Amino acid sequence: MSLRTVIGLAVSVSLQMLLGLLAASLFPPVPSGVAPVSTAVQAGVLSSTGSAFAARQPFMRAALVLWAVGWLSSVLVVQRLGGGQFTFADAASANAMAIVVSGIATVLGVRAGRRLDRHVRGPAANATP
Repeated sequence: MSLRTVIGLAVSVSLQMLLGLLAASLFPPVPSGVAPVSTAVQAGVLSSTGSAFAARQPFMRAALVLWAVGWLSSVLVVQRLGGGQFTFADAASANAMAIVVSGIATVLGVRAGRRLDRHVRGPAANATP
């Protein structure tokens, strides 16, 4: 894993945390453990765009692994907080729309970040370090 990929992952995690804090302060918490789809889309697009731009190299695989790990851990936490009242599948199905839409938003964000990098750096952005 290159240093640029690590930088991109750090930017992504930082933006996800900041956007999560912002969303928590603006919107009331949802007691059901279901993630708001709009928040998932905004966080997915913004963090993926910023991280792909910071990585300055192909970043799709790393972003999708981070997305999968993030949702897996989130669903596990929701399931554990339920105190055994529902299964992992129940917790995942309750958030299925946010999971799918945020995955699409992640792909679109990485593409936008890569395009932004090419626009800012010009032809040098096409060279892989």
